[in-house]
Amino acid sequence: MRRFLEKEFKTSVTIGNDVQTGLLGEYRLGAAKGASHVLGVFFGTGVGGAAVIDGKLYTGASGFGGQVGGLLAQPVGGPKAALSHGIVDRIASKSAITTEALVMAIKDWAPYLHEKVGTDLSKVTWGMLRKAIEHRDERIEEMLRARIRVVGIALANVINFMNPQVLVVGGGLMTELSKLVLEEIEKGMREYLIPEVSKELKIRPAKLGGQAVAVGAANEALEARGKR
Repeated sequence: MRRFLEKEFKTSVTIGNDVQTGLLGEYRLGAAKGASHVLGVFFGTGVGGAAVIDGKLYTGASGFGGQVGGLLAQPVGGPKAALSHGIVDRIASKSAITTEALVMAIKDWAPYLHEKVGTDLSKVTWGMLRKAIEHRDERIEEMLRARIRVVGIALANVINFMNPQVLVVGGGLMTELSKLVLEEIEKGMREYLIPEVSKELKIRPAKLGGQAVAVGAANEALEARGKR
């Protein structure tokens, strides 16, 4: 793709993963500005992740560095766990959470949500879940808190290994339910962190929102041009 675009537009082109590029934006001008070691976690269609180590975006050997969605959180089911419910992405992705919420609504455990969406999964958005919680669909809140806390526990492994200064948390779920997400990630994570690691770690909500990827991409392109 890069070679095609360079030929078509007669200019240099950089290609990047959206989550990695978004974290680069937060690192340059957002929530992680001034830090040298950063982990980013973004709740959207899936659970995306990226890392900055020693001031440089870490992409890994094949471009997948920092991807926390594949962390094994519930090793029930042996090797097949990674294909079902065992990894973070299957626990806290949008599809996993909204599907569970719809099941709860159909069982009438979440009456407000059931009234608003019926049996239509496409209507179960992050914003709708926020409204359901605000209208006292307590089972929805309990389910969300439990799932996000598991993510926090899983992240503790990476945080202990990496020892970052900042954990940036973003994505669509954060936009709608930032207080809940930050509370549960911290509860799950802090309990399992090495004290020296925990002391240095700050957990911050992403600042740049939908502009993070564009900001990161612009920075990446400028850096690449400077090296050529």
